[in-house]
Amino acid sequence: MSMHEIGAHRASQLRKWVLKIRDVQEHEEEIRDSVPTHCLEVLERKRLAIFDELLREAGHRDTDLVQDIARGFDLSGPIPGCREFKPKLTLASMPVRELHRAAPLMREITMANTGSSGDAVLDEALYEATMKEVSKGHCVNATASSVDSVAVHSADTVAAGLCYRLHRDMKCRTHGGVHTRAWDLHKAYKNLPLSTQAKDEAFLSVFNPRANKAELFSQKVLPFGARSSVHGFIRTSFGMWRVGLTLLLLHWSIFVDDYIGAEVPPLAKVFELCVETLFRILDWETSADKDQNELDTTEAKAGFVYLRNTSKRKHELIDLISDILSHGLLTSKECQRLRGRIQFASNQVAGKRAGLAYKALSRHLVRGDPRVGDDLQRSLLFLRDNFLEGPPRILCSNMLHLWHMYVDVACFSVWACDELRSLISPGSGNPIFEYECLAILLGLRTWSGLLRGCNVVVFSDNQGALGAMISGSSDNECGALIVNRTHDLLDTMCVNAWFERVNTASNIADPPSRGADLEGLGKGFEVDALRIAKEALSSWD
Repeated sequence: MSMHEIGAHRASQLRKWVLKIRDVQEHEEEIRDSVPTHCLEVLERKRLAIFDELLREAGHRDTDLVQDIARGFDLSGPIPGCREFKPKLTLASMPVRELHRAAPLMREITMANTGSSGDAVLDEALYEATMKEVSKGHCVNATASSVDSVAVHSADTVAAGLCYRLHRDMKCRTHGGVHTRAWDLHKAYKNLPLSTQAKDEAFLSVFNPRANKAELFSQKVLPFGARSSVHGFIRTSFGMWRVGLTLLLLHWSIFVDDYIGAEVPPLAKVFELCVETLFRILDWETSADKDQNELDTTEAKAGFVYLRNTSKRKHELIDLISDILSHGLLTSKECQRLRGRIQFASNQVAGKRAGLAYKALSRHLVRGDPRVGDDLQRSLLFLRDNFLEGPPRILCSNMLHLWHMYVDVACFSVWACDELRSLISPGSGNPIFEYECLAILLGLRTWSGLLRGCNVVVFSDNQGALGAMISGSSDNECGALIVNRTHDLLDTMCVNAWFERVNTASNIADPPSRGADLEGLGKGFEVDALRIAKEALSSWD
């Protein structure tokens, strides 16, 4: 579609649905008459009838969504199915009747464990915030929470969408790239009510510094973190995403309560108008101070977008890691928190070496010893000094390209110069493993200009070299340095590499490595293997 056609379509849809509000007003009142009183207090003036019409028009398969919003979401028992999500069976670990039977004891324990933080100012601020929510009708007494994972649009999804857009939509090249904008649903979970049954199951225990005791508050809105809350809220935000995508032709993504949109500059204002009008029609507020990931679109016209972590996120993680290193301790709770934040931050930075550091955190968590060992210390130093300040993630159409690279070193030790042979593990009589690792590094360096930003499958018939490249480590000191330099190069090139075994008989690199001159493979040429080997082993004494 041309820009004129897209703009005209969006304007037509906005006009249609703004006028539709009056047509469904009677149905809106019928819905509100059937909604429990506490749900009305939470939903306020949200337009459920028009939301239902929009979902049907968009062909959204979650046909019971508006009905479930109106009655409120349950916290216990079976979670209503959603045909928009991938099937995944998660069994309950406790029957509802057992939860109710244990509730009195759990309540006593919770209140007994609710005490002062030790900071009178903080205690007062927390209590004031709680009373503020009570005055708004968000709370009335208790809490229950269980984290669950629901499929949403991760940074990988955002990246894939932008790359595909840059590759297929020529308007991005001819009209200045893409403009990006983020929206955040204000007070996300507090916009949706609990059901009448769930209202008797959700309580919040807060220390009252004025009375010097714990107080219970019943809750009417979805408690953050509860499995049913996450599922119910994402059903709702996903439904709004579907409406924008299908009816308004919006290129945007949804991550729980965060929306990120992308559009060519001439249509950017119309795009923003569509998003903001859609939220106004449904009566959902958005936050004006959304702190999004940094999407650098200055080179989008040339087909490149850079995804970075915000300065605030980087500095927070650097300070947190420095504090852990200075104390030499990392408790299980702090480790879980750090792993989650590192996993999110790694989506915005090029390279896979953060995965090795992440595994070190996982091993530390399993071990249970809070003391920071040598392995974890190296990983934390890498994260602090290299990873968080590493190159941004490059999003470009090259990500849609896949290259296969075959390597072999059958006669490497024969044609290698004396200096290279003495450099590559001089204590080994037959350093085939080291040569195989070096061959992979040589191939990537040789074709770096062609492979930059692409997907690459590296084929080798040496199982040891493959294992080292996949794990990113090796017990062989020389091999480990070559592996590290290889992964450094992949990070710098923003290459997504996959290492795979090929049988020697099927390895097309095997005959040339033995000196065979095969016409179909093109003309051979030489590379400076000694220089590259010296660079890789420069830190080895």
